[in-house]
Amino acid sequence: TIALLCAYYAPSVPKENFFGLTRLDQNRAIGQLADRAGAGAGDVQNVAIWGALGCRPDLDRCTVKGKPLLSVLHREEDKRWLEQGLPTEMASRGANINKARKASSAMSAARAITGHIWDLHCGTRAGEFTSMGVWSDGNEYGIAEGLIFSMPVVCSGRGRYHVAPGLQVSAACRDRIKAVEKELLADRDLAQELARKHGLSVGDSAAASGSG
Repeated sequence: TIALLCAYYAPSVPKENFFGLTRLDQNRAIGQLADRAGAGAGDVQNVAIWGALGCRPDLDRCTVKGKPLLSVLHREEDKRWLEQGLPTEMASRGANINKARKASSAMSAARAITGHIWDLHCGTRAGEFTSMGVWSDGNEYGIAEGLIFSMPVVCSGRGRYHVAPGLQVSAACRDRIKAVEKELLADRDLAQELARKHGLSVGDSAAASGSG
């Protein structure tokens, strides 16, 4: 929502140039998965974050050293951890870092920013995507337009990117996408209402969907 507000207040800048930093959650998921699999973080690819920070990672296309995640973490206790333990650990990761380091998780955020910008300007590796909150207009996944919404994207370098095409999204993941979409739409509507009360313009629904 913050990125969306910034986009509205800078109308001369293309909305495709505004991003939400969901790389932070992607990195946290990758770190937890690598630790569980006994691999390096660089061995884990294609973890997707749909929606916004705090959303459950989509692991349907995740690989570890080129192998499907579920062929690596195949034990029953691994499956229970993926379903229950991983989301819990991700949700508490920031607080755990603060407790262990007696400091904020600013370094994690800085690394996420660095990785985000690196991929934008240097490109993602062949066969891989990364997670970024991007302008939702024209996406093929049925996500409402006029939002900054995290999706898997492929970067070709020099700031160019596109949403990863043709991904099969499970019913459970689609339900989670719709739930966070509803929350983001409500946030957008609230921001518009507050702006109108203060005589400001944050774009009406038509403008937000790209027709204004």
